[in-house]
Amino acid sequence: MTFYRKAAACAGAGSAAMFLTVSLSVPAAAHGSMTDPVSRVSACYAEGVESPQSAACKAAVAASGKQAFYDWNAVNIANAAGRSKQIIPDGKLCSAANEKYRGLDLPRAD
Repeated sequence: MTFYRKAAACAGAGSAAMFLTVSLSVPAAAHGSMTDPVSRVSACYAEGVESPQSAACKAAVAASGKQAFYDWNAVNIANAAGRSKQIIPDGKLCSAANEKYRGLDLPRAD
């Protein structure tokens, strides 16, 4: 094999590997919440918003109301763009400074 044929064969193999890598990767296509470690909103929703079991979820539902846990996907600031420390006050990160989700900001030791 000549040098050019070897180079072409290597380039073809590299292109095929790159194509497979790109075509097999699947982008995230949904919203979600942390499950490991579990976020409070996810844990409370899983417990059952109508009758939460844990003290943390009972307190969060009492502070925020039940609807906040059905609408948990709205706990975000879509255009924060890495500026969360500048636009979300200290102690309000879990609620994204949204009063509707204030129960998520309650400090807990349990």
